[in-house]
Amino acid sequence: MIKKSIHYKKYRYISVRVLKDTVKDDCYDVAFQSSAWPRWRRWHKNVDVYVMKELVLRYKVRAIALQFTPPRVSHLIITGRWVK
Repeated sequence: MIKKSIHYKKYRYISVRVLKDTVKDDCYDVAFQSSAWPRWRRWHKNVDVYVMKELVLRYKVRAIALQFTPPRVSHLIITGRWVK
């Protein structure tokens, strides 16, 4: 299955990405992830257009707030675990 990237925005070390399925019309994947150590990722697969828009808005706001925190603190907030 091939996916086409329709939205990619990077906020310092945090990125929000949306991939659209090329076969199905109403099928999207949304990824919210960190590129700095410790890495974390929230991935939603096979969501419709309304859920995709809601998730992108939610993750944009979180990325804007979390971009000013150190990567360890954002890892703690997202995953709930502290990395030593």
